[in-house]
This record gives sequence, structure tokens and C-alpha cells, in this order.
Amino acid sequence: MKKIYVLVIIITFSIILTGCAISQNDSVGEQSKVQSTIQTNPTPADSKVQVTNLPQELYYNNPFDGSKSSGASFNTLSHDFTLTETTTFKIYILVENGYVDMDIYNKDNGKAIVDLDKLTSTSDTNTLEVEIVLEPGAYSVVLIADKFQGMYRVLRINE
Repeated sequence: MKKIYVLVIIITFSIILTGCAISQNDSVGEQSKVQSTIQTNPTPADSKVQVTNLPQELYYNNPFDGSKSSGASFNTLSHDFTLTETTTFKIYILVENGYVDMDIYNKDNGKAIVDLDKLTSTSDTNTLEVEIVLEPGAYSVVLIADKFQGMYRVLRINE
């Protein structure tokens, strides 16, 4: 009886592991497809997309769905990365609903390198495109948003 019980546990565990491996491979392939699409198209798409691959790219797209009461809300979402050489980035932001606030901090000295105050869909400027140059060091992109629908992107533009 114990042998059958152990055999059932081993078979169940093997099935679970096989399913996880297949699922993980599928999501890697999907991420590659999303990244290649995003590389050539910085404008918002029709569906929600998120790519976190700093220092190459940070991208989030949550298109306006017609509802002013929905959207992404987060309080202090942080993405850390390290640069070994002077690097140029472009920052794109489009706010269709709600607001988003983006800061980039130098983690070595704690100073804000980029401080993009709260951008809202009702402000005069609901779109932004900025180019920045960062020296070698450790950095953190910090985001705060409420009912945010739109797109933000931090893209490395030199290799």
C-alpha cells in the first residue's frame, strides 16, 4: 500500500513539474514577441503590456478603456538597475486617465536625477518626451500612480 501511495505522489509531482516547465517556456516566448514589437513601436497598443528589462527598457501600457474610475494604482513601484557606462535614455509618457509620477534616483548618493511631477490627463501637458544621460552607477526608477491609463517607457537609445 505504501508503494502505491509513493508512486501516486511521484507521478503527481512529475505532472506538476512538466506543466510548470511548459508554462514557463511559453511565457518566455511571449515576452520576446512583446519586446520585439515594443522596440519598433513606442506608441500605445490596444492591450495592456508590461516589460521590465532595465537598463534596456521599462515599458508599461494600459490603454484608456472609457472608464474614468478604473486604471492602475500603485504607491512607490520601484525598478532598480546598474550602469557600467554613460548611457542615454528616452522617457515617453502618455496619460489618458488618472495620473503618474516618475522619478529616477541615483542610489549611490540618493539624489533625484529626474523628477517628473504628477502628470495628469487633465493637465495642459498629458504627454512627455525627455532625453536624459546617466553616468555609470546604481539607479532606481520610482513610480506612483492612481487610476492611471496610458503609457510610460524608459528606453535605452545607445549601446
